Amino acid sequence: MQGMQFYQLGRFPQAVESFSKALSTSPQHGEAYLYRGASYYNLKDFKNCKTDLDQASKLLKNNTDVLLFYGYLYNDTKAFKKAITSLTSAISAKPNLANAYNARGYSYQSLGNFRAAMADYSSAIKADTTFALAYNNRGSAIYYNQDVAEPSKQDIKLAIKDFDKALQIEPRFCTARRNKGLAFSFLGLLDSAVSELGAAISCEPQNPLNYAVRGSVNIKRESYNEALNDFTQALERDNNYNEALIEMGIAKAYLGFSAEADADFNTAIKSDKRYSALAWYGMAVNAAKSNDKAKMFRHLEDIRKTGFFKSHSNRKRLADEKAFQPFKNDKDFRELQVKLK
Repeated sequence: MQGMQFYQLGRFPQAVESFSKALSTSPQHGEAYLYRGASYYNLKDFKNCKTDLDQASKLLKNNTDVLLFYGYLYNDTKAFKKAITSLTSAISAKPNLANAYNARGYSYQSLGNFRAAMADYSSAIKADTTFALAYNNRGSAIYYNQDVAEPSKQDIKLAIKDFDKALQIEPRFCTARRNKGLAFSFLGLLDSAVSELGAAISCEPQNPLNYAVRGSVNIKRESYNEALNDFTQALERDNNYNEALIEMGIAKAYLGFSAEADADFNTAIKSDKRYSALAWYGMAVNAAKSNDKAKMFRHLEDIRKTGFFKSHSNRKRLADEKAFQPFKNDKDFRELQVKLK
């Protein structure tokens, strides 16, 4: 079938057209519905993907590929519990289906169940020892587990081993390179982190996230001019990247550009109020650098009410933020930290 050739080549619009022609003459062709639905999935046309998968499901009873693509679709549309149900059925039908374990791991990770996610990624690797994405995802689950429970340095070293394995299998795996840089940052190996993130940028120079992550590490290194350049690069590639705009404002605050920093924070809030808490955090840093204690505490209290500090990583950031260190023995600052526990 010509549609399959187009599909395997990644030529998804042509695949849709070819499968549609096939279905016009053979409307009971289950695989044509399946792979036209898969083509729609790759084109991010989730509505037509779901319609075709529903037809394929009727014609191909308990087909593991149908169940697998349902899982992918539900993950991409954030219906993670439905994804788990579909992927579990696929695994029951085909216990060594590495892609299903990996996708279900993503579902569990998205729901905050990191233990189940890591178990599934490990099962995916056991089923396919060359599965670079599963190694990357397992390493990521270990790293991001810090929002649930502080990972040990040994855990982070295990994550780095997974990123290294992913890169050994796929040397141009840019996401694994960036994640390795993040892991080095968590260990406090900031120069190594910058080096890895530089490699991620070389690998994927148009991805604004690579620059933004390196910018955040450069703030930790107190390399504020370098951070400012990184966030500028990120915003040149995505001028709606509010997190980069706020972090750029924080770099400006450390450089003493107080008015420019607050302008960045206010621009981010006007653009999208969902970033208010992070912008207020930047304003608190700016106020601390200006030694305006009253303004700093006003912003920190506003942030606390949003639940921003329920995240372990945000509480850790508050405790480690250099701008707040002169206030660490202040009675009001200590009381604030007690409220957050």
